[in-house]
Amino acid sequence: MKTPEYLDRSRLSSIAFPVLWASIVLAIGLIAAYASSSHSAAAFAIAAGVLGAGALITLFALNVNVLYGVAFAVLPMTALSVPGVHLPVNELLLAVALVVATLQNTRKREPIPLFPKVACAVLMAAMAISAALSNHFDLESAKRLGHLGLYCGLIFAIGAGLLPRRVIQKGMLIGLGLASAFGILYLAMGRDPYGYTGRLTGLLFADPNPAALAILALGFLSIEVVRKGARRNWVFVLFIVPFLLAQSRSSLVAAAMCFIWWILARRLRPAAGIAIIGSTAAAISLLPTTLQDTAIFGSRSGSDALRSSILTASLREAGSGFWFGNGPGTAKVTVTINATYDFYFHNSYLAVVSEGGIVAAVAVVSLMLFEFVRLISLPVVFRNTWIEMALIVLATAGFHLGEVLLDLPAAVVLGFCINWITRPQTGQSLNTPTLRRPRSPGGVLVR
Repeated sequence: MKTPEYLDRSRLSSIAFPVLWASIVLAIGLIAAYASSSHSAAAFAIAAGVLGAGALITLFALNVNVLYGVAFAVLPMTALSVPGVHLPVNELLLAVALVVATLQNTRKREPIPLFPKVACAVLMAAMAISAALSNHFDLESAKRLGHLGLYCGLIFAIGAGLLPRRVIQKGMLIGLGLASAFGILYLAMGRDPYGYTGRLTGLLFADPNPAALAILALGFLSIEVVRKGARRNWVFVLFIVPFLLAQSRSSLVAAAMCFIWWILARRLRPAAGIAIIGSTAAAISLLPTTLQDTAIFGSRSGSDALRSSILTASLREAGSGFWFGNGPGTAKVTVTINATYDFYFHNSYLAVVSEGGIVAAVAVVSLMLFEFVRLISLPVVFRNTWIEMALIVLATAGFHLGEVLLDLPAAVVLGFCINWITRPQTGQSLNTPTLRRPRSPGGVLVR
């Protein structure tokens, strides 16, 4: 038996592969983080060398799954970028993984439904038209179009099964664990590299709000790979700690929505469940602002005033590009409060309208709604509450964070939706949360 086959089939692989993933991710993360902060070309060359060597080893010596695992482990590490060109390291690695999966994968490809294909085609066409009509197409616009191409590619690759679901889950779990550990370590040391005093950032998370979103959404997707019982409960508890340390109100609201959905999801018919969670979301969004500034959030009044100014400017920009958009990468506003600053949108729905017009926004939102309805319409035995809650996180956080709907974690969530709906029986034993499901009550709303 050849060495790769032996390693792949032996019990050693269950330990060796995750350790190898973690080692490569740690090496790339440390060197690339140093390169990003110091703008050192030499450090980036070392990181590129480590990456290249790791890719060669995984492709020709061990198992290509290691490459996939490393790529998805780096996904939540938004602090890592290529010096000079500001290209995110996670996008670079995922692009390599996508190309390898497309060209060399011999896995059976599952059929992709027509609607996701049409929605992604409309999104790309709307963004391309917006870029052509804008008067300031530049390198940033081209990078944004490349990002959207990777976004659609990931949806299809994961949905078609070209990227193995369990490998992705293991990789994301390792990446979230490493990034959270560094965040807690930096917080304990009193170090604050990104200006968010007292909140979780660390070496690999650049912003506590996307960090909390990644822990929540990607955590829901990856937690089911852990064996049910005490082990999964402990992993779940360990991720609650960094999530709370991020102190992200947007993600806390999303978590509350997910808890409500977990209670109601299997008790009610899909239409009733959507109606209840929709009305709950509306009620939460209409809470008085004073209730948002209590306890640990009491010092956020200045931040909320800034958010209000950003929202006003965002509405103005989105209105000016309502039909055809202002061009890819233009979801930014200039706000003057004592001084003039440039900010990204703090509402992902408005950001999509500003970049690609209302057609692009309808394409993205309709795709999310379409997949959510398909998920909750499955027979109860095939329902996957984890994926449903990950989609709810995206939809909820998109109202308060600027880069959610078109970010790569959203592509991973949508890809998981398509893949699960296509072949739910492959993960039937993983499709329910560890917490005991309440019995369904009798009544007209029950499935």
